[in-house]
Amino acid sequence: MKYLEDWVKDLVAQPIAYLNQRYADEDMSLRECVAFRDIEELPFFSPLRKRFRQVSYETLLELNHKVRNCPCEEPIWEAILWHIEHPLPTQVAHDLIERKIAITLLGHTIQNEEIMWRLAPLVDETLLTLAKELYINPEKSLEEFQSLLDQYPQHEWMLSALGYSGASSPEKRNAWFKVAKQHPNADALLSVLPVGTMSPSELRAERQSREFSMDNTLGAGQLESLYGTRVPEEILAIASNPQTPCEILEELVQLRGVALSRRIRIAADQNLRRRNGDML
Repeated sequence: MKYLEDWVKDLVAQPIAYLNQRYADEDMSLRECVAFRDIEELPFFSPLRKRFRQVSYETLLELNHKVRNCPCEEPIWEAILWHIEHPLPTQVAHDLIERKIAITLLGHTIQNEEIMWRLAPLVDETLLTLAKELYINPEKSLEEFQSLLDQYPQHEWMLSALGYSGASSPEKRNAWFKVAKQHPNADALLSVLPVGTMSPSELRAERQSREFSMDNTLGAGQLESLYGTRVPEEILAIASNPQTPCEILEELVQLRGVALSRRIRIAADQNLRRRNGDML
């Protein structure tokens, strides 16, 4: 076995009794569980190698049929969701959500929009990722973004994060402003950026000037949750934040293949060096 696909196919071929014996009832952290270790011991394992992290939809459907309602199911899916590079098949994701299997890990991954909408009320990180996509992406309509605001008008973390972001249109920015000013903590939300009259290009420039100072008041746990959204601008801010756990910074210095990756690597490296006393 070389790739994640090979490992999953091997699971499908094994007797379910063996899978339950090996993977079920693990009272330990994700990184310590047997399924997680099995994946990272594969010969071609690399979190940066997309080919390693791909599994065909057919194989994932077979796995879902194999382990469904078995004791080994959740540990296996959690390990796969941590490593896989692409969304699960829609029917598999719906099935896991329906039965409350691996919801937290599922909510920290990028799934198709139908699944993201379903996960949004269950996992804050999913809601934030979906909100960012609807707000920043010019291909997403004002109506879609307004629908999200109508469903979550009191979600302060989401509104605050959007305040640091550049809207794809003045209309979306104004929609955010109307909801933010009605929030109980409106003063804090509206102090983030000038609003209402700024063009998308002006908003992007303003956002870039604030990237390194964003969320500096957050604790380590909140930063880890924000890191799970995988939004490049927020990852850049996290890379320079003095509260960011070293484990995350060590991952970020190796980051490739995403927007702002070079700036993220530099910021994370400088942050680590400051902590080690290598920089004044």
